[in-house]
Amino acid sequence: MSTLLESRLHSFVASIMETQSADDRDNFLSKLEHTLINLHQMDSLPEEEHHRRYRTRKEWLVEEGMENWNDIIHSAIPIFSHIFGCTPVMELTLSSDLELNEALCIPLGIVPKEIEEVIKVMGRGIYKYHYDKNISNAIQNDYDKRWNEIKDILKARVMGLHSIVGGISSAFEKEMKRKSDATRTSINSLNRSAH
Repeated sequence: MSTLLESRLHSFVASIMETQSADDRDNFLSKLEHTLINLHQMDSLPEEEHHRRYRTRKEWLVEEGMENWNDIIHSAIPIFSHIFGCTPVMELTLSSDLELNEALCIPLGIVPKEIEEVIKVMGRGIYKYHYDKNISNAIQNDYDKRWNEIKDILKARVMGLHSIVGGISSAFEKEMKRKSDATRTSINSLNRSAH
């Protein structure tokens, strides 16, 4: 089952191949992976913590025991969400505040400027295929529109989580206040009856 985010990321990547070439798509994904590896700054993690590392397309294929990229695209794995860094990398442990970096903030809706630059450079590649400036500009505007929709989905997910957490904590606070008031009332009743 594909999420809206995964679907939009898949469509964004497919549009690069449709408007440029498969090689341009692959070069873009390689640059994206390289940028995210650098942003994660986790190359030197000990072996027992490798589950926290950002994984490339090749690493996902090996991890999932799949032979080709089409198999993983058509699997239940939200692979583009992983490749774009939109899902948390940590699986078994949470990072401390001191370990938080730009790449780990992508699932929170904060896209690093380095990723934005990779997207812009990819978009400028359209000019080598379409010499008509109007066509090139329209395609580049479509890339921008698609990318902005993806960022809006990330932000909406975070706002939704914030709303859920706010609702839960508000209900918890009300329950704690109710219990505190009941305890205080009981103590006051006991004090009055003791006098």
